Amino acid sequence: MESWRNSHKQGPVMTVRVTDSGEVSLPKAVQELMGIGPGSLVDFERAPDGRIVLVKVDLTEMTTRLEKLRGSAARASAPMKSWS
Repeated sequence: MESWRNSHKQGPVMTVRVTDSGEVSLPKAVQELMGIGPGSLVDFERAPDGRIVLVKVDLTEMTTRLEKLRGSAARASAPMKSWS
């Protein structure tokens, strides 16, 4: 399978280091491109090919997601499905 680096020539690859606590700092270029900054919410979504994709949260969409979940905690009978 061709790697993302080879198949998506849309700009330079930006490598960041993960801290001991599992945190990374998003490069300024990524923040500007995605329109995110301090206080912004992002989701990590798993793509069909297994990659993890960073997606800016649309607050109107988030409200809709929360409305759909309202009252579901009482009826939850199984733990959340893991990514692994």
